[in-house]
Amino acid sequence: MSEGKLVLGLASFFSIVAAIGCLYGISSIYTKINEINDRVTDGVQ
Repeated sequence: MSEGKLVLGLASFFSIVAAIGCLYGISSIYTKINEINDRVTDGVQ
């Protein structure tokens, strides 16, 4: 039974790490898209 709890705990931990990584990646991409959008807008004017 304790082996199952260990596997569950590890899976939960790595799932949380993956979710945090995804949030960081999405925010980074969003920031980069806004920077490119600003450069394009400035270039058009």
